[in-house]
Amino acid sequence: MRLQDAVMASKPVKVQSKTGKIHILPGADSLAQRLSDTPVRYVLDDASAALVTNTAFASNNMLAQSLDLLRFPSASFWIEWDDRGRAELLRKLDIVDPHYDGYLKHRRAGALVRADDDGRRGEISILWESEDGMADLSPLTIHFDFGETGPDDAAPETEASYDVNIDSLPALGDLYKCARFRLSEPWRDYFNTYCRTKQEFDEAVSKSVVSIACDFVFITAFCLLLSVRGALDYKPNDLTRLNASRERKGVRPLLDYLTVSLDLDGGAESAHDAGGQESGPRASRRMHHVCGHLVRRQNSLFWRRAHLRGDPNAGVVSARNIMVTALRDGARRQI
Repeated sequence: MRLQDAVMASKPVKVQSKTGKIHILPGADSLAQRLSDTPVRYVLDDASAALVTNTAFASNNMLAQSLDLLRFPSASFWIEWDDRGRAELLRKLDIVDPHYDGYLKHRRAGALVRADDDGRRGEISILWESEDGMADLSPLTIHFDFGETGPDDAAPETEASYDVNIDSLPALGDLYKCARFRLSEPWRDYFNTYCRTKQEFDEAVSKSVVSIACDFVFITAFCLLLSVRGALDYKPNDLTRLNASRERKGVRPLLDYLTVSLDLDGGAESAHDAGGQESGPRASRRMHHVCGHLVRRQNSLFWRRAHLRGDPNAGVVSARNIMVTALRDGARRQI
């Protein structure tokens, strides 16, 4: 089951604190109607999720250099992905602690986004699939503003606002300045009751913020790639027959969605089209393969498709290092 359908089947969240008080907390069910009404829902396959992750956290970060071009594609949209596959890639990129396995507990993750007309400001609600297959909602909402002033620091009196600065990702500092992570009043009340000291409260909130900090960058990178011709492809899924069968059985119909994959059929610029002709010291390099990547020229972004670069007379780099991993009974083997 996709996460979006788990959200539609979710129920109100009631939690009992250590003091015995029953807290009714905002859960995934509170977003079900909005999700149903959302005009666009994206489901990323593994390859497109990997491309978005690499774009978000690459060392030569095109995302951080393109804040002035960022526009979210719709006033409301949904995006979801396989979170375990993305978590493994984040580990390889040294973005998350390699010894922390919390990220691997979520099979799928997603976000419901609401933006203003120009796509420059709005809010993001992060959700994930719990171990029992139900949809959980993050206690924090991400408010973003890509304008010159950034988001308003003054949160409503019923909310607490937090910013993020990740020392290991200095290139993303300007992007994180565009976001505030806000804790709603019901969750703040619950944390205040559950935590015995201010330190425990701060640690609990900090853990919640850190758990979704990478999601903001990931979603932003996805929106950047959507604006570039030739990077991603998306196709609708026809669920008419399946939903007709479900309705006859009295089962809730599934939500439709667009499957997002890599655009492998072209439409992107070649190295020559994008002004990729080699010159200077680079021209004498051996011929080698270059992966597809973003290129910015003035106020436009282009996707430069994978191509060969270099001088074949200087030699050809043909070797590749391939690592195949298998997961069996929780153990990782390298073949």
